[in-house]
Amino acid sequence: MAIGIPAIQTVAEEQVASDPYGLEQVFLDEAPYGRQSWGTVIDEFSRIETITQQAVEQVLVGGRDIHQAFTEAAQTIDEELERAAKYSGEVTELKGNREIIGFLIFVAALAALIAAAFYLWNSRRERSPLALGYTFLAPSFIVLLVFIFTPVFFSLYLSFHQWNVVAANKPFVGLENFSQLLRDRTFWNSFKNTLIYTLHVPVGMAISLFIAMLMNRKIRGVNLLRTIFFLPSVASFVAVALVWQWMYHPEFGLLNYLLSFFGVERIGWLSDPNLALVSVMILSVWMGIGYQMVIFLAGLQSIPEELYEVALTEGASAWQRFRYITLPLLKPTTFFVLITSVIGSFQVFTLVYVMTQGGPLRATDVVVFHIYKNAWDYLKMGYASAISWVLFIVIMLITWAQFRFIGKGVEYR
Repeated sequence: MAIGIPAIQTVAEEQVASDPYGLEQVFLDEAPYGRQSWGTVIDEFSRIETITQQAVEQVLVGGRDIHQAFTEAAQTIDEELERAAKYSGEVTELKGNREIIGFLIFVAALAALIAAAFYLWNSRRERSPLALGYTFLAPSFIVLLVFIFTPVFFSLYLSFHQWNVVAANKPFVGLENFSQLLRDRTFWNSFKNTLIYTLHVPVGMAISLFIAMLMNRKIRGVNLLRTIFFLPSVASFVAVALVWQWMYHPEFGLLNYLLSFFGVERIGWLSDPNLALVSVMILSVWMGIGYQMVIFLAGLQSIPEELYEVALTEGASAWQRFRYITLPLLKPTTFFVLITSVIGSFQVFTLVYVMTQGGPLRATDVVVFHIYKNAWDYLKMGYASAISWVLFIVIMLITWAQFRFIGKGVEYR
């Protein structure tokens, strides 16, 4: 027997009155907490679907015990539903997300107040050129205000709320998003993968420095070679990822085709959990070589040739010239490349999104992709904002540590 609740409440009440078993009354009582035209109060279906899919993948691909995998998945689903139900309430009208407008007005007013105070603080003679400067800066400042400052402060506001785009109720939850983050195994898995991914940075830097030294010689066609090496750095990330995804294909990919001539069996570059992240790292090294080569090349060309000439007359070998002249004088350049590359590695997203979608078995699920999944697949903007701020703090601390322990010996001349 099918049971349905009519869309019109009076008709539903008539069915309740004629139902001797009381089943219609149960459905009617739950209606205020159920489906809305835009979704549900507890709209966790996409998250539940993902958890179930991952459990199936663990059994079929990872060889995990089916009972253990689905028992753990069921516990995770119960935790998600319990967390969502904790702040659920009756259906209310979806009024839109107007808070962002309030934040925009607040930040604009604060900026205008600071600018006015600085204007009045100066003498009358200095106010005229200052007002002219404000006029020239206004277009750029408005862009920064709308697209940088306001979203940054608003994301901090979101991190303290259970903010679902399609839910009318967006309650303040304090530090619960951050507390949940500390208990979230998937987050720590993505953080671990991000740290492992960062290990490609020194490898890429070493290869880039080697190529830069080759390109620093006065040989015929060197400008063309520099251009060829630099091209991957300016190519579309999506296009490059799609090409390499084809190259990595286990059946008709170029890499497996070339390896077959040496008797190597087909390799699941992106389907093997043990190789997927390494495959993405190889592509990242290839894409970053051109940019890093140009930076290293600029540093090499700033080293005076007289130093190498003196070293040659003293009988220094090539390794000694590299160790005692090139490396010490390249410290500022090397430090700059290291800082920017580490920051970039913590923000990797496009390659993972296009090539693996975080799989297989979450082997390539990095932090930024984890943020994307929570924000746009699960619509958990508050939780995604909390992860974003944690990532910002981690990057800031790592950058500070690099300046503190590595950069203190760097001298800029």
